[in-house]
Amino acid sequence: MVKGNNFRTHASFGLKSESLDPQLITDLLGIRPVIAWRKGDVCHAASGPRVRDSGIWRVDTLNAVELSEIEPHVCFLLSLLEPRAKEIIAIQERANADSAIVLWWNGSCATDGYSLSAPLLARLAVLCNRLDFTFRHEDQPVATSP
Repeated sequence: MVKGNNFRTHASFGLKSESLDPQLITDLLGIRPVIAWRKGDVCHAASGPRVRDSGIWRVDTLNAVELSEIEPHVCFLLSLLEPRAKEIIAIQERANADSAIVLWWNGSCATDGYSLSAPLLARLAVLCNRLDFTFRHEDQPVATSP
């Protein structure tokens, strides 16, 4: 993790559908999500109560992997999901769910980047119908002289 930066590198997998039953997914996969709700659930936003327009189920590596490199996050996520690939694909088909793996990467400078091998990306692609990449960099405060 980059010191002084509030954004942390992590990877997530999520499902979204109007007919999604998050408790059923949790029971089928045996994985506890970090975020889950049903269509119609009410949430309390700063602007007031809001009704959810779809169901969501998401798991991520945010508190499981403490490294700033993306590959350990990807490998951890795959260790959770690959043993359950058949169930995940069946859930996507039954619920007509959109699924995405998002790689949230925090660079140490504005021109940083990373690479992942094609076989690793192929393993991710089997589990979802979309791969999203988020790159972030926050300038560190510059110390000033008195």
